[in-house]
Amino acid sequence: MYTLHLIRHAKSSWKKPHHHDHDRPLSGRGKRDIALMAPKIFEAGCNFTNTHTSTAKRASKTAQGLLKKINDSQGELYNKPEGIIKDEILYEFNPEPLVTWIKQLDNTQHEVTIIGHNPALTELNNWISQNTIENIPTCGYVQLVIEITSWQKIEPGCAKQVSFICPKQFK
Repeated sequence: MYTLHLIRHAKSSWKKPHHHDHDRPLSGRGKRDIALMAPKIFEAGCNFTNTHTSTAKRASKTAQGLLKKINDSQGELYNKPEGIIKDEILYEFNPEPLVTWIKQLDNTQHEVTIIGHNPALTELNNWISQNTIENIPTCGYVQLVIEITSWQKIEPGCAKQVSFICPKQFK
């Protein structure tokens, strides 16, 4: 059995339109949503084992912010932000490269967290899960449990969605 955690990056800032998409920082709302969602994501069962993030600034800052808030609330160093793996392939807006990436995961990693972008994450969920989602909002979280014997056996509808939470639920 494998568990896949999908987290869409927190809201980014559009205050400086000259910023390249890859370099957009988090907005104030994005930072507040991270503080709100970190304990909720942790309580839902995401322990940030094998955390991979897009190289985009807003995604990597989301990953770092979530881990920092979890560490603060747990009163101990739960998982080090420097343990987050930045992966350029996760700066993707289509699900097909993500499926290929997942199929190449080490089968000893039974739990993986991806922090990335839409529409790729929503479409990945809808391809792999038995439950479809219209949209994973910014700082939204989905947990998928997959009853397979290796990542290479991922196929449409093989996952059970056990959690889907987003910031608006807690405001």
